[in-house]
Amino acid sequence: MTNASGARSTNRLRRQAHPGASAANATVLERAPRVPLESVLATAELDRRPSRPPDYQVENRALVALGRAVADSPRTILQTLADTILSVLGSESAGLSLVTDDGLRFYWPAIAGVWQPHIGGGTPRDFSPCGDVLDRDAPLLFRHFELRYHYLPPVEECLLVPFYVRDRAVGTIWAVTQTQTAHRFDREDLRILQSLGSFAAAAYQVTESIEALDREHRALRDSQLTLRENAEDLARFNRAAVGREVRMIDLKKEINELCATAGQPPRYALEFEGGGKAKAE
Repeated sequence: MTNASGARSTNRLRRQAHPGASAANATVLERAPRVPLESVLATAELDRRPSRPPDYQVENRALVALGRAVADSPRTILQTLADTILSVLGSESAGLSLVTDDGLRFYWPAIAGVWQPHIGGGTPRDFSPCGDVLDRDAPLLFRHFELRYHYLPPVEECLLVPFYVRDRAVGTIWAVTQTQTAHRFDREDLRILQSLGSFAAAAYQVTESIEALDREHRALRDSQLTLRENAEDLARFNRAAVGREVRMIDLKKEINELCATAGQPPRYALEFEGGGKAKAE
């Protein structure tokens, strides 16, 4: 991305992928496809290209790294997944896209490699490579997707697979190469990407469960704190009320004493019961 066109594309990506940006931020011109989708798809080439044999040792080490992240720092599992994909596939960037709650766009919670500065950015749901993957519910290999999605920077290839959580596609996992001399994706890359994605999805569910328990714990803690504060308020009120009653009895006694001094009958009938308790009638 050293030429002027690449720089402009990168600047457009930064504007479009700014955290909190919505699909509506893309102009009509930017969202108008220049070429048909099929012209930038190369998924069929995965079956025609020579594929390296499976390296299960590398895959197992990658799964161990993901498992360690779940045990040590579950909230970093998505970034660990991006870092692992980058290392295992030898791509130049790798990351994960998740659909926002309103369903209008994808955001990027984790990216490794050249595109890492764009963490927190995203793309429109209805006009993006990730959207195409979810629409077809299938892996896709893109070549020069910037020819269609011209708010994205130039790439050689981008391999994407759906990311499932509880059997529902909630985003994509992807790897990108940007130079002609970079590794070309093959069927083994696709297998590894799907394998790592499946493991990470299970780990992500664990993370969601942990966060849900944390939220429940915080809610219970806040509820207990509120109950404690209410109990303290009630105790203060009770002390104030009892003090007021005692003071009223004392005042009535003083008035009765003044009445007696003046030769008048007591104004208040005070009855003292066991232990010196007084009851006003």
